[in-house]
Amino acid sequence: MFDPEVELGDVLWRTLDVANGDGAHLSSILAQMPKLRIVEIFRAYLLARTELVDRLFVTVRHGGASEDALDDFADSIVSMGRRAYIATYRGDEPVPPKSAWRMMTGLIHVFGDVFFDNFGEDIYDYLED
Repeated sequence: MFDPEVELGDVLWRTLDVANGDGAHLSSILAQMPKLRIVEIFRAYLLARTELVDRLFVTVRHGGASEDALDDFADSIVSMGRRAYIATYRGDEPVPPKSAWRMMTGLIHVFGDVFFDNFGEDIYDYLED
């Protein structure tokens, strides 16, 4: 069984905690990192998002949330950092109503943007191994 405290590692959460939900700040942090470190953090981010979507699929899906909406919501929760993520994942915090989701923003796009700008490559190409 997935345990976010163990399987996601500290590098993801330290990076997101320093970025504090700010895409420009995350971009500047990632821009200073080597290629494979960015890939490592991106993998953890994707895993966190995927596991949260899977966890919430049954409880939120019946409310009419599409898979894309769940992905976007999970992205925004991951971007809030360890505390918010674990509270939501474990069910300690209620899932906000869908009407509030539009106001929430995630940071997953920042990884691809920084990776392409710095290395001229698609970060997803590094996930195929």
